Amino acid sequence: MRKKQILIVEDERIVAADIKMSVEKLGFEVAATANSGEEAIQKALELKPDLVLMDVVLEGRMDGIKAASIIRASCKIPIIYLTAYSDDKTLQRAKITEPFGYIIKPFQDRELHSIIEIALYKHRMERKLAENEERLSTILKSINDAVIATDPNGRVTFMNPVAQALTGWTQKHAKGRHLKDVFIIMDVETGVPVEDPVSRVLKKEDEIEAARDATLIARDGTEYTISFSCAPIQFDTGRMSGAVLAFQDISERKKVMDELKKAYADLKATQQELIQSEKLAALGRFSSGVAHEIKNPLGVILGGTEFLENKFNQAEPDLRKAIEKIKYATRRANTIVQDMLKFAKPSDLKAEKIRLKDMVKETLSLLEFGTSLKNIKIETYFPREGLSIEVDKNQIQQVFFNLMMNAVDAMPRGGKLRIKAYEMEEPGNHPDGRFCAIEIKDSGEGIPEENLKRLFEPFFTTKRDKKGIGLGLSMAKIIVENHKGNLEIDSTLGEGTTAKIVLPYI
Repeated sequence: MRKKQILIVEDERIVAADIKMSVEKLGFEVAATANSGEEAIQKALELKPDLVLMDVVLEGRMDGIKAASIIRASCKIPIIYLTAYSDDKTLQRAKITEPFGYIIKPFQDRELHSIIEIALYKHRMERKLAENEERLSTILKSINDAVIATDPNGRVTFMNPVAQALTGWTQKHAKGRHLKDVFIIMDVETGVPVEDPVSRVLKKEDEIEAARDATLIARDGTEYTISFSCAPIQFDTGRMSGAVLAFQDISERKKVMDELKKAYADLKATQQELIQSEKLAALGRFSSGVAHEIKNPLGVILGGTEFLENKFNQAEPDLRKAIEKIKYATRRANTIVQDMLKFAKPSDLKAEKIRLKDMVKETLSLLEFGTSLKNIKIETYFPREGLSIEVDKNQIQQVFFNLMMNAVDAMPRGGKLRIKAYEMEEPGNHPDGRFCAIEIKDSGEGIPEENLKRLFEPFFTTKRDKKGIGLGLSMAKIIVENHKGNLEIDSTLGEGTTAKIVLPYI
């Protein structure tokens, strides 16, 4: 796995060397160092690093903020400022360049590591968001039906070529005009002017204007019989950001709306993923801090409890029972602390080539005794030629074990556990390489839809009575994604649940 390349811009050589040492110790690679704004721009353009650590104050005619603005405009490379200054004027100048982080000297390696990881992840998500926006724009421009988008005031922000052709307005001349000036419609039967649908939708704020027929009067007076529909564009907070209007031949309506809904859903999903990533980063830092503070006192309590257990091993049953409960609760708390630490900072990958069939069988052997007691039948399906994956065995086995245990827990009265591995049938969906899938399916009662949506949320669990704390699936998803894979869970009430792991194979 290629290490992330970082460009360090610092005009004090000793400080630059110290930062370089810290960056390399954290597992990144220093692409180069620069001691001036001009040199930083040159090396950024030449090397295309993944991230730039930029000192705000640099010797020469160009300071770090000016250099960062040029690098961002030219290369779209994320910038983290390293500075000893935190005054409002400097902060305001720095904010204009849209940095991905701002860290005050002196700083600890842990702080630097957190801010670099968050910046790289946010940059990756922003790139994905931009790709989805471009994809949505391309879809809107290429489809055979007309589409017009507006802002919250009903003014045109976008028209695809079909909309321009039907209305007789170019986007250049229509942009900024109110929709009623561009999209003039009449009732098909009476010829009476009809209020533009966007105005109605924006007034209602949360209702979709149902599809209906109308006569469109183009700019040159040409009339078209159309079918149109309109829907609000809202953020997750509920705030209205505009509306989208589609008009088309009735025969094409369903196809267009399906494409628009899918593209818009992908865009919203990416936005939500970006928000969730920031929440997870904050939660990880919080979990790490809390866990470290609790770990030592728990050790003292556990040691003291074991001392009392030995001291009063002949005491009356009530006292021994109370000591045992304290000891059990302390060990339970210690397990939670360990899980929080693992969630806050998953261990580094130690990849090795593994035969998928062997790993699955080894994991099943850990469950064999418990599943036989529960009258669970296990079925496995593997390709004849076999599949090999290059993964961190301990981490991926932890994922398999967690998912298999969840499947077993879902079948308290027995059932069937089916494990199937296969090569992905549509490799085109994974242009970075070949992928295989591992499905773990149980015949349990299934998961309610309201719980299915929250399965990967940290600390969400439906197994409080079984000592679950809700980090298993969150950690499993993080581990799989760190292996450039994906984890999905699908469930139908009364039919069971399927966990699908997608991993690259060799």
